[in-house]
Amino acid sequence: MTGKKLSRLAALLAAFLPAALLHADEPENAKIAAENFSPAAIVAIPRPAFKARADVPIALERRFRDDCSVSNAVGTTCSAAILSLRPTQFNLGMIEVRQRAKKMSRMSGHDLKEYMENTPAPVVIGPGGAFFIFDRHHEARALLEIGQDRMAAVVRADWQDLSEDEFWRRMKSHHWVWLRDKGEGPLGPGDLPKNVLRMTDDPYRSLARAAVKKGGCRKSTVPFAEFLWADFYRPRIPELTIESDYHKAVEEAISLAHAPSAAQLPGYIPAKN
Repeated sequence: MTGKKLSRLAALLAAFLPAALLHADEPENAKIAAENFSPAAIVAIPRPAFKARADVPIALERRFRDDCSVSNAVGTTCSAAILSLRPTQFNLGMIEVRQRAKKMSRMSGHDLKEYMENTPAPVVIGPGGAFFIFDRHHEARALLEIGQDRMAAVVRADWQDLSEDEFWRRMKSHHWVWLRDKGEGPLGPGDLPKNVLRMTDDPYRSLARAAVKKGGCRKSTVPFAEFLWADFYRPRIPELTIESDYHKAVEEAISLAHAPSAAQLPGYIPAKN
């Protein structure tokens, strides 16, 4: 794509996305957009729900001097363009995302900087030098919601020299990819969204997180525990209830979490007699 075409695309993006989310004058970001969005799809991208945080210093570039690149050693932390990170799951819970974004939007500039530095997203360098994020998807989307377009990332593995098949075999063996889409699947890795803006909302993921926060079950280190709980709630709580009366849905989820039918799920807490 020529520089003139990139500039036109940047201008089009700027009409729909706030400048803090995607710096339209930077060729790197325009290239990312060109690879991931068609002009027809851009109009469907919602503006962030919260005002861009212009008071936050350019913390990541100062704290981590290098942008993420294929030359980063395992264990190093770098500054990543959020839209360049490839998700390793199909869904996230937008209720949870907006709750996090609301919390972040109320932080002081200093506190938000510290939060961003202290919660780096774990990434794997994959074939072709692509960076795959395998946790912190909600934080990544929430940062976009408040107008931040970069986040700290820590390199957990460098598998860029592997074949596609071997790469995904290792991702699966490490439990770093979840290939079910709202309970359906498994699907193929090639079907995964190209960036966090393309991830779809699964309200049952938000419900599963809320049940943990409210003590319905314990937070578990079992990989993808909240996805398992989401699939447990899916046939038991109507999605309409989540949409129309979220607090009622959470109470139902907490009650169901103590039922004997949930006993095999991670973090299960039996009902008190």
